Parts: sequence; structure tokens; C-alpha cells
Amino acid sequence: MHAIETSVVWITEGKGEEDIGVHFFERRQKRSGALTSETFLRPQRISTVLPASPFSYEGVALTVRWCVRVRLFMADGDQVTEDKFFRFGDIEPFTQKSSE
Repeated sequence: MHAIETSVVWITEGKGEEDIGVHFFERRQKRSGALTSETFLRPQRISTVLPASPFSYEGVALTVRWCVRVRLFMADGDQVTEDKFFRFGDIEPFTQKSSE
């Protein structure tokens, strides 16, 4: 293992281009001593205060999703990425009313 990155990001998806906003980012590298063989023997924690916006939202033209992303950089150059999505805020998904 060469390095591990942990981040909290929000992703917009919709009719336009996909966008990503990075709220929190941390990189630990083996050569700095911040990444050891014991790193993976116990759960790791991150802590951040989430911003006032954007809230998670599922609409017709736009979706905003939040996730914790962990990216492993292997010694051979390969990368492994895992995203864990979570809901932030309390905005109801958009539903179109049927016309009567």
C-alpha cells in the first residue's frame, strides 16, 4: 500500500455535466509514517462539520448526493475506490403530480 485518501464529497448529477464538490480531504502516505500495516487492523474514524448546504436532493433535472470516499493507492499503481453514500438534510424527493 502506497497511500490512502479519505474524503467527504457531494456529487451533482442531472441534465448538465456531473459536478463534484470536495468538503473534506485527507491523504496518508506510507513514506510519511502516517500509514502503517496496523492501519487496517482496526476501524478508522474521520470527523468533519458538514456545511449549511447543499442538502441531498433527488429531482427530475438534478440530483445531489453526498458520500464518504476511500481510495487506496497500491504499490503496483492500481487504485481501489469505495463510496458510501449518505443522506444529508431533510428535503423530500421531487414527485410530479399527475394532471387530471
